[in-house]
Amino acid sequence: MNATYTQGDGKWHGEYMAQVRNMTSSSLRYVIADCREAIEAMPENPKCEQYMDEIHYCAMELRIRNEAAKPHDDAVSALMALDAKICDNPTHPNISVAQDQFDIADSAYDLAKYSECMLACICGSTILGGK
Repeated sequence: MNATYTQGDGKWHGEYMAQVRNMTSSSLRYVIADCREAIEAMPENPKCEQYMDEIHYCAMELRIRNEAAKPHDDAVSALMALDAKICDNPTHPNISVAQDQFDIADSAYDLAKYSECMLACICGSTILGGK
C-alpha cells in the first residue's frame, strides 16, 4: 500500500479494500481477531480507528463471500428488535438498564463481536419483559 491512514484523502481506504479482496478467508479472520485484541489491549491507542476500519473491511469482504453473513445479520436483527422494544416502552421502570444493554450490544457490534452483541440484546430484551 502506498497511502497512509492519516493522510486524510481516502486513498488508504480504497487501497485496503482492494487488498482484502486478495486475502484468504482465514487471513481476513486473523486480521479481525488481531485488531480486536489490539483495541482491547490499548483502547486509547490513536491507531484504534484504523484497526476498527480494518475489522470493518475484512468483515465486509467475508460478508461479500457469504462466509460471515448469518452472525452479522442476526446481530443486526437483534439490535433492531431491542431498539424497537426500547422505543415502544420508554417509561418502563428498567428502561435505563435496557438502554445500557443496547449500548453494550452496539459497541460489540462495532467490533464485530456478534455473539456478545446478541447476548446483550437478549439481556436487554429480557429486562423489558420477554425475548
